Amino acid sequence: MPKIISNTSILIVLDNLSMLDVLGTLYPQVSIAPQVATEFGKPLPNWVQIEQADNLIYAQILQQKIGEGESATIALGLQNTEALLILDDLKARKIATRLGLSITGTLGILLLAKKQGLLKDIPQLVTELKKLQFRISEELENLLLN
Repeated sequence: MPKIISNTSILIVLDNLSMLDVLGTLYPQVSIAPQVATEFGKPLPNWVQIEQADNLIYAQILQQKIGEGESATIALGLQNTEALLILDDLKARKIATRLGLSITGTLGILLLAKKQGLLKDIPQLVTELKKLQFRISEELENLLLN
């Protein structure tokens, strides 16, 4: 299994849905940068490991284009090239892809959880995501619902 490195958005969304444990069930260990832990601002489950990137210059350069958490997540991914990064920010996703990193997002994680039978009321989940102002395309909504 690849190393899982997460940005803040999925932690916030799943926490707001009282579903943070779904991520921990899918991945027994998730790494985050200290900047992500600060952005999340809440106690972390024991399956989340805070890990500092070895080369902070990457993060500093990336901060010219994207946020601090996204930059630190990509910098951490660059030292773990077999990792899977969980990123929702479109600019960050494009940069990570250009750098040859594997990515998924909150919806990708929810689709995986659905396939593994971890989610029960999918229509209610979609409704709750929309209430949280989480942007979801019609295509991805249909994937979740069907």
